[in-house]
Amino acid sequence: MIDRRTPVIVGVGQHNGATEATEPIDIIVTAARRAYENSGATPALDLIALTKIGTFSYRNAPRLVGERLGQPDVRTLQANHGGHTTQVVLAHVASEIAQGRIGTALIAGGELGSALRSGRARPDLGTPPLSGRNADLDGYPDDALGDDLFQWICHPHEAALGIAEPIQMYPLMDTALGAALGRTRDEHVHAISSLWARFSEVARHNEYAADRRGHSVRSSFGS
Repeated sequence: MIDRRTPVIVGVGQHNGATEATEPIDIIVTAARRAYENSGATPALDLIALTKIGTFSYRNAPRLVGERLGQPDVRTLQANHGGHTTQVVLAHVASEIAQGRIGTALIAGGELGSALRSGRARPDLGTPPLSGRNADLDGYPDDALGDDLFQWICHPHEAALGIAEPIQMYPLMDTALGAALGRTRDEHVHAISSLWARFSEVARHNEYAADRRGHSVRSSFGS
């Protein structure tokens, strides 16, 4: 019999192509409701955890999601920017469930760059104080992960050399990986290209993928 504290994914939901949305929260709430439908239930949440939204400025995005889902008093967690933080949030929530601190959580994220580019959306919505409550307490998430993003992803030696952006870091990591595996440059480029071509094949069959054209090694990466 499975331990009742074993973390289990009970519902998933996605949403894209949101021409009707005016802010990322619109997309996140729609995806959350689809996750409810997928699970067959509308659970009382102990926690709403979001990764940081980059295209809009929110003080407490998880709180706004909770309000729209009819759970304004739910505990909130927000992680900082970073491609790795989604996995960090997932691991943290799973640990909280396994230790019995929470029973049910919603993990979500979303962006709406198209609305900003088109001028359809406002760039800064903030978080208005909740009526009749202390804005200093309700205005910010209950928990945060990764307050100092620079500390998380950039070693002091890298910072001293001006290496701070993904476009600078990833080529260095890939070059080092290829060297450690004893590959020539062309061998390593082909190996990576083959990997991403397989990802592309999966995306071709995913209705939520941003690019469903399906790229071969040659067409995608010129190798």
